[in-house]
Amino acid sequence: MQQWLEKKNASTILLTSRERPPILEEPEVEIQWLPLGGLTDLAGSQWLHYQEIGGNEADLCHFSKIAGGHPLLLKLAAGWLKKRYPSRDVSYLLTKEDLNLFKQLVGRHRGNLKASLDNILNESVQRLEPRLKSLWLNLSVYKYPFGLKAAKAMLAESVQEINQEFIEQNPPDLEKSLQELVQRSLIEEQPHPSQDEWQYHFLKLVKDFAQTKENDWKGAKEKAIEYCRCVAKPSGLTERESLNVAHYHWIYKFPNWKNQGDIAEYLEIFYHYYELGEYASAFDFLWSTGCDAFLKLRGYNSIRVELYLTLKQAWAAELSKNAFDSARALFGEMLNCLGTAYCSLGKYPLAIDLHHKACKQFSEIENRDREQAVSYNNLGDVYSKQGENLLAEVFFETARKIFHRIKDFRGELLSLQNLIDTGSALGEHKKNIERYQSILALYRQFSDHFIANTLNNLGITYKKIGKYREAVCVYRKALKIFQELADRQGQAESWRGLGDAYEALGRYQEAIDAHQQALQLSDKRLEGANARCKLGWDLQSSGQSEEAIETYEQAIAIFRELGDRPGEANALNGLGVANTNLGNYPQAESYYREALNIYREFKNPDGEAVVCNNLGWIYEELKDYQKAIESYQQSLQISKGIPDRELRNDARTRQNLGRVCNLMGQNYYNQRLYQQAKLLYQQALSAFEGIKGNFRTSQTQEGEATARLWLGNAYHFLGQFSNAMNLHQRTLEITRQLRDRPGEAEALLGLGNVYYSLGNYKKPDDKNALKFYQDALSIFQELGATQGEARVKLGLGKTYHSLGKCQEAIKYLGEGGS
Repeated sequence: MQQWLEKKNASTILLTSRERPPILEEPEVEIQWLPLGGLTDLAGSQWLHYQEIGGNEADLCHFSKIAGGHPLLLKLAAGWLKKRYPSRDVSYLLTKEDLNLFKQLVGRHRGNLKASLDNILNESVQRLEPRLKSLWLNLSVYKYPFGLKAAKAMLAESVQEINQEFIEQNPPDLEKSLQELVQRSLIEEQPHPSQDEWQYHFLKLVKDFAQTKENDWKGAKEKAIEYCRCVAKPSGLTERESLNVAHYHWIYKFPNWKNQGDIAEYLEIFYHYYELGEYASAFDFLWSTGCDAFLKLRGYNSIRVELYLTLKQAWAAELSKNAFDSARALFGEMLNCLGTAYCSLGKYPLAIDLHHKACKQFSEIENRDREQAVSYNNLGDVYSKQGENLLAEVFFETARKIFHRIKDFRGELLSLQNLIDTGSALGEHKKNIERYQSILALYRQFSDHFIANTLNNLGITYKKIGKYREAVCVYRKALKIFQELADRQGQAESWRGLGDAYEALGRYQEAIDAHQQALQLSDKRLEGANARCKLGWDLQSSGQSEEAIETYEQAIAIFRELGDRPGEANALNGLGVANTNLGNYPQAESYYREALNIYREFKNPDGEAVVCNNLGWIYEELKDYQKAIESYQQSLQISKGIPDRELRNDARTRQNLGRVCNLMGQNYYNQRLYQQAKLLYQQALSAFEGIKGNFRTSQTQEGEATARLWLGNAYHFLGQFSNAMNLHQRTLEITRQLRDRPGEAEALLGLGNVYYSLGNYKKPDDKNALKFYQDALSIFQELGATQGEARVKLGLGKTYHSLGKCQEAIKYLGEGGS
């Protein structure tokens, strides 16, 4: 209800309730309360008939009217009537004397329902035998529905008597006693949702009445606790796993627990300890058994907040009188649990406040470094979820240092993994490689399985930064371990990673073989469909586009059968690439559009960026350079908003954008539209410079050199000689590094043109027009590049003319075609 109210949407809820919930009394909640009357006299008469109360319709209507038509009051009155008048006929009640008694019990309190209920409940309870009354009062301590065995526990003479053997005994009169309480409407019965037996429970108003009576309530609650301990379903975790769950929030599958019903006894015990004021025991029982971790894992965080918020208020007051470190430490653990519950519900400020309080609590207790480190980890988790990754990294690193100092390897592993997740969001992949190496060193104390999983994760990180050879190395190590362990799933994961790395290295046949191995090891159809997608990519990359199309179509059929839309989008994108390779551009564009719609529907920006890049490639092939540029720019804009974006696709898109801008810039340059050409060459240069690390290839440097060269030429014609000179000088350096002789000659020609325009024809140093032209001419002649040679000779002719050497000028101008 609270979550719905906080959303402040325009929908309306119709709620019926005996009481007004306090949350609905807050001023910002828009509420209209409507009075809910009882049953009409006729409806009340029919209801009494259903309860097997006899009498003519007029008498039944009169009976209902006296009770105000209130269903619960009518039900209790019917139960009272059954015991007072065995014939169950209302006409006997409506004599003057008995009618006055009934009115005294019910009819004089129509304005006060509780008074009417209390009166008739008093009358009913007074008629119970002492033993049955005692049983009824003791049963009222149960918070949740109870069965026959739970009722049996309340018959024990002492708590010590309660054990499995005692509970399994079934006194023949117990079920009869419970049925009598049901007939008197003092308890309700209902079928058990999963077992072939009945459950019983108290209506709230009846329970409240029962607990106002004198009774040994402490003894009853202790019996309830002992009964629940006997029948509580164990989690199925080992002692070590339970410790990891409670202290480090490690995630395990709970073998015996599937839903909230499986831990009902644990919640019952928590409730009774709380009622007895034993707050530390209440929390410890949920926390140390893994019950809290189960509630968190299954998403029952609203329940966790409800449990711990109530506990916190009472326990804090008690704790001020209790100086025991163990109780104070448990209180700190409870603050952390409440904080993680708020974090899961998106209430980050509340979570941060609680984790800071937990840190303070542990810092004041001796030898609680581990608990303090866990609190720092929790703070890092909250800040990470808020997107404040730098601050999260600070807290995770603080926790890691503490765990390392106290040699708590499990805690250090937890912190390192958190640092890796944050590092991925910040793009700190090189740091993550070091962190994985630290994890591997720690895991050597555990099992080979952990080591192999970490190696696979390390391979993923190497791929992210373009270190594909290193990725191949660690995937092979992981694969060997998984093969020794006969772990099919781990082997499949390693083969998939190997296939991806081989494909990126251009080793397509090895990639195909690796992904076929992954396909054979895929036990689930969904895994098989994903493996087919990767295999299709290898096939189209190796030029086998028709085979790739067939493989993608097989994957799509499986994805559609399973209803996996994101997987379908991946296969559609692959179909688009294969059809592009075959020149089927309209068909390819159709597949891309379909994939793009699915990616947008499922909010997959990585997928969107990839498809936009691929659409740009189609437009480029169709010579529609403007649309290609727009698609590439859109891809980069989408990637920009992704914290841990796909760097390989980002690099591809920048390479494509730079290439197309160079092409368009050349078109404008050839038309002597130098201003427009300049803008496009600038955009190309920016795209190539944005490709970082291992993703910078010789193609990237060549594209960058081309952009610099022609941007320099454009600046030259626009009269911006200083800019032109700097660009040509840098182009010369790059082309020499690449041993790109044609590019080097073009750079020298460009520098010659700039120095000529500056009037520096033949100064006594190596930086003059004549020297640059002569060096360029030498390379063009070496390459047999006649067009380049002709352009240089025109420059030489002009230079010699400016120097007054007309014969040389005539010679070079003539050879240059002027």
